Amino acid sequence: IHRLGPLEYLTVADIGAGSGYFSFRFIHEAARVIAIDIDPDLIRLMDQEKQFYRPDLRRKFEARLAEAADPKLLDGEVDVVFIANTYPYLDNRADYLRNLIPKFREGGRIMIVDFKKEPTPIGPSQSNRLAQYEVELELINAGYRLLVSDGQMLEYQYILIATPSGKE
Repeated sequence: IHRLGPLEYLTVADIGAGSGYFSFRFIHEAARVIAIDIDPDLIRLMDQEKQFYRPDLRRKFEARLAEAADPKLLDGEVDVVFIANTYPYLDNRADYLRNLIPKFREGGRIMIVDFKKEPTPIGPSQSNRLAQYEVELELINAGYRLLVSDGQMLEYQYILIATPSGKE
């Protein structure tokens, strides 16, 4: 997550937050964190977990129930969208990416971290993975400019960072 740079004044949306693994790391860095998931049980789990944090960190955290095609973000609400190990599971990914663009503030960025489409000892089946170049093309075709494409830093995953064209 440090590839995103300083987050102290930024709002981060963690799409596909699950149990909040990354979201609860972001609250130590970001001004605000919106942990988004489509599973109500996971939202309840994150809301319970939040109670173990200091009050100042709890105030920065929101678990938000979304729909499969709609992350329930407001226009201009976020600086960073973070999607880890979730992107291949999104339906209509091109539309999803395009629909995210108005949700970013000026200078906004999206970071996608996902499993390489190659044999690894951990991770989902190959049918639930996308090659790095496929995701790059989807970002570009949806109206983003690629800033980082890194398939080396992590052993089993790649990291992509992009910005919506016109919001730079």
